[in-house]
Amino acid sequence: MNQMSIGIVITSNSTNGICKLAALMANDLSSKGFVVTIYMPIIPYYTIFVKIHKKPIYWLTRVAPFYFWKWIFNKKFSFYSMLAPHLIKENKIITKFVIIGASIKQLSKHSNLVINGISDIIYYKTKFPQNRQIYLVNQLEEENQGHSNYFQSIRKSFNGRIVTHCDFMQQELLKHLNNVSIVPNPISYKLWNMINNFDIKKNRKDIILYWKNDTAVKPGIELINKILKKRNKTTVTILARDDFQYNYLNEIKNTYNFNIKMNLQEEELKKLYLSYSFLLFPNIFEDFGMPPVEGLACGCIPILRPNVGAANMYAVNKFNSLFLTGNDNLDTDNIIYLLDNNQALYKMRENSSKKINIFNPEDYGSKILDLQT
Repeated sequence: MNQMSIGIVITSNSTNGICKLAALMANDLSSKGFVVTIYMPIIPYYTIFVKIHKKPIYWLTRVAPFYFWKWIFNKKFSFYSMLAPHLIKENKIITKFVIIGASIKQLSKHSNLVINGISDIIYYKTKFPQNRQIYLVNQLEEENQGHSNYFQSIRKSFNGRIVTHCDFMQQELLKHLNNVSIVPNPISYKLWNMINNFDIKKNRKDIILYWKNDTAVKPGIELINKILKKRNKTTVTILARDDFQYNYLNEIKNTYNFNIKMNLQEEELKKLYLSYSFLLFPNIFEDFGMPPVEGLACGCIPILRPNVGAANMYAVNKFNSLFLTGNDNLDTDNIIYLLDNNQALYKMRENSSKKINIFNPEDYGSKILDLQT
């Protein structure tokens, strides 16, 4: 075991928040002398679909082929471009593909293992000492997967350190746990550096619609329809990432003339946020929700529900955000008013960065390891 060697296990090699945070964590810790290895499963979700859901055929026919072919065509970490090149060259950051999970031999060199999902807590329970594991609870898997009692019993029996990213998640976890630390999710330096570094009066296109999944986006599509009926010149781009479960997105492609952006790296994402006035984030449930904070750094105002995820940590209605009321007609009128009222829009854009200081990426990895004094 090397006291300066850290392993990070990601749940899948996707363009999601977990992978982005792993890159930020690796950069920070490696710059402080640690050697960080990011383990990426080629065929993920084995524990969820085979061991827990007992759906081996579904896993073999739907999940595994999707990710296997992704790996065949791109054998790189999804946020490789975010990793510091000099730290990669010095072998301070190592990215390693594994079939389903890392082996005991691979793990033996690490002083700590950072795990990002409940299925990996189950998988690595007998492969790495739990008292040296740090479990980042990025999401409550039971919200999508069910099995609440089982997942909560796994968390209760975990004897490593448990960290989550916002007070909403902490409160949910403390219903069945005794001690949960908070380390807010940071945004990347590329986005962070845009704070107060854009022209608030620059003309922008109208709305980015964030597509988390087919179910979460449907209220957003309904609202966009109402906006287009009253303001047909409204420009819309869909922001999504690869997902083997998308079906509705294909239907939308054939129905609307929307631009669709998928799997954007930080430079492209920054340009997108800087090009649009609003980010419509229609999710009814969210454990944290990084896109609204990312949008705020670039003056792209989030339209979201007031109590979704970490919204209470950064969003203030009609100050730097616009809250959805549940009344589509009222929400439509509120959005159109801001799209057509430059002074009101500029004021919100000016306020966009005033509530997001806690999402600074500085020392993110150190905070996860609890190295801060």
